[in-house]
Amino acid sequence: NSCMRPVRIACTYSFMNRHADAIAIIDGAVAANPNYQLWRAQILARAGRMADARALVAAFDEAAKTRYIPTYYLAWAHAAVGENDVALQLLRQGMAEGDWRLKFLPNDPSFDRLRSDPRFPATMALVLRSPASVFPSTASAQALSDRSP
Repeated sequence: NSCMRPVRIACTYSFMNRHADAIAIIDGAVAANPNYQLWRAQILARAGRMADARALVAAFDEAAKTRYIPTYYLAWAHAAVGENDVALQLLRQGMAEGDWRLKFLPNDPSFDRLRSDPRFPATMALVLRSPASVFPSTASAQALSDRSP
């Protein structure tokens, strides 16, 4: 998807410790689409600008009270700023919601800061043991359609 290209480039630069380049690119992307602020929070955290990153995460927590923001993205934003308790709770909430993005958890470098938390392996095991709730199947799709009015 070409609209995500600047975000992906910014994240790549961030993981390469090219923080000035990453911030310049993500700031341009945010100017075009404010929804990229969550990625900006993660990039700012990696650049060591924790106060700025935490302010963005707090703004998204507030926004999540009135609009849908995927718990997976909120979890990685909290993980980026070192709020492991909240990140792990959001991952569990994402499992309960059937957030399909959890399939990326085993390999998503956005959670690298969280991997050293002794509780992370247990959370990962729950994700990997519950494919029906996380990775939609015919059975779970049928269960969802049975709930519709």
